[in-house]
Amino acid sequence: MSTTATAPRPVSTPHNSAEGTGMLTGAWTLVRFMLRRDRVRIPVWAVATGLGTMSSLGSLTETYGTIESRASIVATMENPAMVAMTGVNPAPDNYTFGAMMGHQLLVFTLVTVAIMSVLLMVRHTRAEEQTGRAELVRAAVVGRHATSFAAYKTVATANLAVAAALTVLLASQGVETIDWYGSLLYGAAHVVTGLVFASIALVTVQISEYSRGAAGMGLAAIGVAYVVRGVGDVAGNGLSWLSPFGWAQATRVYVDNRWWPLLIGLAFALVVAVIGMALSTRRDVGAGLKAPAASPATASAALSNPFGFALRLQRGMLIGWAVGLLFLGLSYGSVFADIETFFEDFEGLDDLLPGAVGADLTTAYMAMVMTVMAVMASSSAILAAQRLRSEESGGRAEPLLVAGLSRTRWVGSHVAVALVGGAIVMLAGGLGLGVAGAGSVGDWSILPDALAASAMYVPALWVVSAVGIALFGMAPRLVPWVWAIVAYSFVAVYLRALIGLPEALKYLSPFGHVPQFPAVPFDAVPLLVLTGIAAALIAIGVVGFRRRDLESTA
Repeated sequence: MSTTATAPRPVSTPHNSAEGTGMLTGAWTLVRFMLRRDRVRIPVWAVATGLGTMSSLGSLTETYGTIESRASIVATMENPAMVAMTGVNPAPDNYTFGAMMGHQLLVFTLVTVAIMSVLLMVRHTRAEEQTGRAELVRAAVVGRHATSFAAYKTVATANLAVAAALTVLLASQGVETIDWYGSLLYGAAHVVTGLVFASIALVTVQISEYSRGAAGMGLAAIGVAYVVRGVGDVAGNGLSWLSPFGWAQATRVYVDNRWWPLLIGLAFALVVAVIGMALSTRRDVGAGLKAPAASPATASAALSNPFGFALRLQRGMLIGWAVGLLFLGLSYGSVFADIETFFEDFEGLDDLLPGAVGADLTTAYMAMVMTVMAVMASSSAILAAQRLRSEESGGRAEPLLVAGLSRTRWVGSHVAVALVGGAIVMLAGGLGLGVAGAGSVGDWSILPDALAASAMYVPALWVVSAVGIALFGMAPRLVPWVWAIVAYSFVAVYLRALIGLPEALKYLSPFGHVPQFPAVPFDAVPLLVLTGIAAALIAIGVVGFRRRDLESTA
């Protein structure tokens, strides 16, 4: 009896025409999985954004409690440097608390939400492909666009959570002109902006085959959008209408409460998202549309030693942060000529900058913004330290250690890059602040003061990085919690006086022990203590890593 072999029925894969329209198949299961993975990250981001905005509102109401004080700041906010940073004043003749919120704070929280959206989209798409988990999912019965749709839905949920926190926390304060209707528009502007950059990230993950490259392009798009908006606002030529941030600010929230500019953002997000999904069908899983550049036949001499190899892995991140801090310093320094006017009616200056009594306002301002830049620069130090964990969990550290590289040398190379890189990033911010400040007032003695002030924060950055290294060695799964130091430091050191927190809280942050030079005299003792703490934490991390087993998820 003859038998006829029959081919097994093919499993529905992303490239089967029978399920070409099944975008939603399996997508909702993926959404629940992604939300479960981010069940802590999303609420923390929403609450942190809402509380930060609420505290900023509190500082505005306390500092500019009278009509006269609000009117006095209008002229300062019309300075081109301030316009480039915050946008055009929507109500110069009636500068209410609501107008101040929409003018001075909206764009900064928009940038925060945009960064969150890009990172979440890359995390749930390209990063999943890079680890191989996406291929397992797509081998099941799911639609070809299920992963993209699920990631987009997850990012949208995160944006809605942030918007809800902002709306409730702002409207419930009972501040004049900040009502529920305007607060709802304020939150909606964040949702739309987040969706725009989520769509852009959905395109970048199709281009690059690495999560770092996709995230880098997405974050670069945020920077370009911010610059385009700033140039357009300063020139008054309508260029800001080409920026998603310009669309959100065009709502004139708490002034005219216009909803229609958000329709531009929604339409743009939809079109770009469709483009991203279409591009996903033109590449293989794990690959990118942009082919990787051909590698040289032999490696450079720098890659033959652990430090050079670690530096090569992290140089893109460090260069990006250094350039970002440089431009941030330039923007802060460009307003030095108007400091006297800006702080003329700032009654809380002495509380905001303890120890600055008797110092001129220029040095007081320099010390204040240096704290902000130091807290931001600490992010680069954390990322450099976290690279140890990603190399281990990705299975890339094990081949190096098996080949004869000692654990101490491997950890030491990444530690050296983190310490040196953090110092370079911080000094770049001081350089930008000093150059722009000196050019603004015509006094080049500001430059060495700015460089010295930035250098004093380097030991504090080392402590933050060392905490991450210690956690890597002793409890690697807790490494992400080192970001709590950044959030706490910003509130306890910078916002503490404005929101009425006890002064003692700032000393729980390494940045709270740095001398506020040049507003106060230099003191080497706290810097030496911070350096010693960093060295001890690094030693703990190295010893802990030498004694534990490797953990790999590859």
